[in-house]
Amino acid sequence: MANRVKLCLCCLLLPLAVQHGGQVLSPLPVRVLPYDQCERPTGSRMVHFVRHGQAEHNVAFSKGGSGPQHVDSRLTQYGEEQAEGIARTLEKDADWPDIVLTSPLRRCLRTALLAFRPKIGCVLALEELRELVSASAHNSRRPVEELQEEFPQVDFSRISTSHDGIWHQDMVRESRESCAKRAQRFLRRVHTEELICSAEKLAVVSHSGFLYLLANYGHAALDGSVGGHGSFKGPGPVGRPGATPILTYPRDAPLLERHFRTWWSQGELRSVALQPTWPSS
Repeated sequence: MANRVKLCLCCLLLPLAVQHGGQVLSPLPVRVLPYDQCERPTGSRMVHFVRHGQAEHNVAFSKGGSGPQHVDSRLTQYGEEQAEGIARTLEKDADWPDIVLTSPLRRCLRTALLAFRPKIGCVLALEELRELVSASAHNSRRPVEELQEEFPQVDFSRISTSHDGIWHQDMVRESRESCAKRAQRFLRRVHTEELICSAEKLAVVSHSGFLYLLANYGHAALDGSVGGHGSFKGPGPVGRPGATPILTYPRDAPLLERHFRTWWSQGELRSVALQPTWPSS
């Protein structure tokens, strides 16, 4: 069964200007309420955030480490079962999204298709949703032509280069600031791209590091929330000191904040409501 947290999160604080009706609008935070204690706010859209299911490199790490054989690693059988569990959860709630946005790495693509494809016609691959990149082979992307052949149901048209323009084998780990910029570009796309804006419900399939940074950037790390991921250990802020948070949380809802900011399990689903803060057209 899918591991799920269901919240009402209407707290997007976009630290970047958004164009709306020819105007540049300032970002404003909005309220966050527990999902089961509120009606959906006017103008909000549901977003199902998902971490991919167990992949081959996850198993290798548990046995000592992954290697070059895990280039853009696939899901394990158990990972596929985790993704299918998400589909069963959504089927029970009749809570299918209208569009799926996914990282173009194979473990996310397969998770997206198993979890959402039974009811979804549009699946878009976005580079912005990739993992916090390191030199590890499992963080590299296959050429788009190979991915299109393996996943013909997915739209790769928003990926500008066939080759992987982010990863290389001699790189050091991508900085948190670089990943945060990708997260901000993703949020800009969610709120401005016509095809995505027209969807009332979205699904987003990504990686533990990216999702953790999205929720925590600009905030002090929560004790015990990083699950052993070396990139986020330590009590200091996630991001440079004084960085503007990507998401903000109300002071009177610490349990809600902890739920969304803790580390993600493999195959975990967290459903939230996002409400834009600029005027409707």
